[in-house]
Amino acid sequence: MRERSPAASPYYRSRPPNVCLLPPVSSPTPPHAGPPPGSTPPPADADPRRDALAAWLAGLPEGPTLSLGTLRPASNDASFRRYFRVDADAGHTWIAMDAPPPQEDVRPFVHVAGLIQAAGLHGPRVLECDAEQGFLLLDDLGRRLYLDALREAAPAQADALMRDAVQALVRWQGGVA
Repeated sequence: MRERSPAASPYYRSRPPNVCLLPPVSSPTPPHAGPPPGSTPPPADADPRRDALAAWLAGLPEGPTLSLGTLRPASNDASFRRYFRVDADAGHTWIAMDAPPPQEDVRPFVHVAGLIQAAGLHGPRVLECDAEQGFLLLDDLGRRLYLDALREAAPAQADALMRDAVQALVRWQGGVA
C-alpha cells in the first residue's frame, strides 16, 4: 500500500481507490448559529475553518514538511470549497482544500481525481484526505491557468495547446468507459 510513484514528487503515496469513500454521514451537523448568549463573538477576521485546516495539516503523520505560516488563498470555485496554497520543503507547494460538510462532500472529487490519474491524464493527486472534516491535501498544478496560456500563445502554440486539450478529452472519454 505504501509505494511511491517514480514520476511523482518524493511525497506522493499511491492509495487504494476507496481511500476517502466513507459511508455518508446520517445526520449532518447543523451550521453553528453563532456564539452563545452573553459570550464575546469572535473577531471579524476569525476563520475557524481555516484554523481547523491548519491544525489538520499540522497533524499529518508523514509527508512534506509544511510551512503553515505560508497558508494563503490559492483560488475559489463556484461552490463552498476553498483552496489554499502552502509552501513546503525543497521549494514545493501544495494545495489544501477546505470543503465544509454538510455543504460539500469530498468523496466525488477524490473519485474523479482517481479516474483522471487512471486515464493517464495530468490532474490533482490526493495525497491526504479527511472526508469527515472535508479536508484534502493535493498536488499543486501551478498558478498559470490553461486559458491564460492559450490567450497569450502565438497562433502555432495556441493550435498545439488546443490539440493537446482535444487529445486529453479523447483519452479521458476512452479511459473512463
